[in-house]
Amino acid sequence: MKQSAARRSFVRRASLISILAVTLALGISQLFGAGGETPLEISYPVYPPAPASQTQNQADAKSSGCVSCHVSTDQHTMHSNPAVVLGCTDCHGGDAMISAPQNHHAEVHQPTDPTGDHSEHKVDSGHASGEDDH
Repeated sequence: MKQSAARRSFVRRASLISILAVTLALGISQLFGAGGETPLEISYPVYPPAPASQTQNQADAKSSGCVSCHVSTDQHTMHSNPAVVLGCTDCHGGDAMISAPQNHHAEVHQPTDPTGDHSEHKVDSGHASGEDDH
């Protein structure tokens, strides 16, 4: 009987210590998780409101640069109603005059050595490690 009482006492103490340890760990994580973040001050550009009406050519001009990169869209416009004639920059802002560079994939070098030794294509180690030249 005495062993049983001692065992119960041990189990109670172990349970109490476990509960206190978990409570302490959660409390400490809350203290450290709540600090360290500061809001950024960001100045967003202000764009004019979307026009009430415009021609399709005007809207296309406001999308020309955008669709030079964003080519994988399911339709030319995201608006299902043909009465809505808007260019990308009417809602999303930005500069529609910026386009994808000509031959932007031309700089990709394909390996030419059939043995698999591509050492002629390796980047110099100073640049590969991210070290600064300055």
